[in-house]
Amino acid sequence: MIGNKAGIAALLTVVAILGCKDSATPGTASAAAGGSGTGGGALQSVPVTDPTLNNMTAWLVGIPSGWKLQGVVFQAQGCTKNPSVVYRATSPDGQSMTEQMPPFGWVWGTGPMAATAKTKDCLPLGAETTAQVFLTYAAALEHVGAPTLEQVPADQMALVQQQVASANAAAAQRATNPNWPAPKISEDLARASVTFSNGSVSMKGFLLASVQCTESFNPGMKSILRGMASTPPSDWHACIGYVTWTTAPESQYPAVVQQVTSPQAGARAQNDWLQAWAQRANQINQKLINQNDANFQKFEAQMQSDYNARLQMNEEMIQARQQSTDASIANANAAMQARSTAASDVVDFALDQQTVVNTKTNQVTKLPNQVTPGAPLQPVHGNGTPH
Repeated sequence: MIGNKAGIAALLTVVAILGCKDSATPGTASAAAGGSGTGGGALQSVPVTDPTLNNMTAWLVGIPSGWKLQGVVFQAQGCTKNPSVVYRATSPDGQSMTEQMPPFGWVWGTGPMAATAKTKDCLPLGAETTAQVFLTYAAALEHVGAPTLEQVPADQMALVQQQVASANAAAAQRATNPNWPAPKISEDLARASVTFSNGSVSMKGFLLASVQCTESFNPGMKSILRGMASTPPSDWHACIGYVTWTTAPESQYPAVVQQVTSPQAGARAQNDWLQAWAQRANQINQKLINQNDANFQKFEAQMQSDYNARLQMNEEMIQARQQSTDASIANANAAMQARSTAASDVVDFALDQQTVVNTKTNQVTKLPNQVTPGAPLQPVHGNGTPH
């Protein structure tokens, strides 16, 4: 009765609506139950509502008649990408109980997506952990002795593998980009028992565990914009462990376990709530996508604006350099012209001559200083430039 009896079928509903590529599978109740008996007594179905969705009935939890249930919806967060139910049911005498623990998540892999997928509430595990190993962690949390592993019935393991195959087939069908393969979903089950004391009462506990992992791949992105770095590919694994812990006095243990592991026991996610939850999550995701698109367009526009500004700046610098060069050349020519004019006048003075130009023919002529030129002759500098 781990997680919900909708199991991977519930995941398919959520994933189909969200198009999610990195979510771990919610718990599979019927597969983890570990028994095919009809139970030692009547069961009652108790609702667990979701206050964030107008108190919709999110889960129906099957518990022994007369027991009391406390349960809440554990919203998706951090390392646990899908919602689940956390509950505790207790017998009227308070000596027996069964509880669905909060899910535990961990992530490992390579690339930037693996790094960003890790959050502070992730377990410090760096590999896929079997459900049997995970049971030892759960037993340690309850401060009981080492659990005795028990075999999960073959029909229940076969059911889980069938659900996993269906989930992977559905994910592969939705994958349309050959460079972005569909996520690979896996699930492992385990069960165990443990004996301990509660004061003078000899107690026995029963642990059910499901470890579900999703391997995802992101091909990265090659940048096509100057100044924007490329994103390397990522390969990461996201796992979630679900544990149900049941305890009872040793004399009552067989009957209690038979009840809480019957096919009718445990939590079942309600399809209308799953769809409402997925629709809300999809709206939130769409807002994030729209915001990311807007941010990218803003970034792209800023990059283009910066590029245009640099082009304009370069153009202005080229014009400024050209103007400076032209001015330098003009000043140099003027200086050379001035020196040439002065030198030519000195030569005329030294030779006791003058330079004149015929205003009709523009012909430059040298005359002795004693000659007074008349029209159309006009005195000029020694190099022929006007006074």
